[in-house]
Amino acid sequence: MRCWSRREIVVGGIVLLLSACSHGQVGDVGYSIAVNRNDNVVAIRQEADTIVVAVESASGIGHASITWWGKPAPRPIVFLLHLNVLEQFSLRWADRVVHVSVNSTSQTVTQSMQMAHSPEAILMPDSPYWMDVTLPTQSTQEPSPFIIIAPAAFTAAAPNMWGIAWVDAYR
Repeated sequence: MRCWSRREIVVGGIVLLLSACSHGQVGDVGYSIAVNRNDNVVAIRQEADTIVVAVESASGIGHASITWWGKPAPRPIVFLLHLNVLEQFSLRWADRVVHVSVNSTSQTVTQSMQMAHSPEAILMPDSPYWMDVTLPTQSTQEPSPFIIIAPAAFTAAAPNMWGIAWVDAYR
């Protein structure tokens, strides 16, 4: 049985980490994206004054960590989730996590927020943590994505490091 050297293990680990990462730039802000699986694709682009984060997930379950380089990108962020059903979407930064769930039968949207060491609390539309959600429209062509707008509290905080997670109920 072969014994791996420390160097081989470290180099292999770095290669593995970098294979699941992508880097780019929107406007004057650089970024890195690390996804948990190779079949999850998270792409960032700028449209006018808005940053668009598009998610495609063959497995329907995943998460990604995003880091802004240099100055943060405080402009509005819109998430486009190309999923069949949105059981849950989460946006996390600092000690906060905001969850969005869409009931697949009634199409009702519920949202909650949790801060470190605090119980989860249901959100109302007047909360600075509320995320506006647009449900997909069904047509004869490919269905449109779920559209979620990052909450005002997230935009105001302008975190350099943050993450998203998603679950598609039918996969």
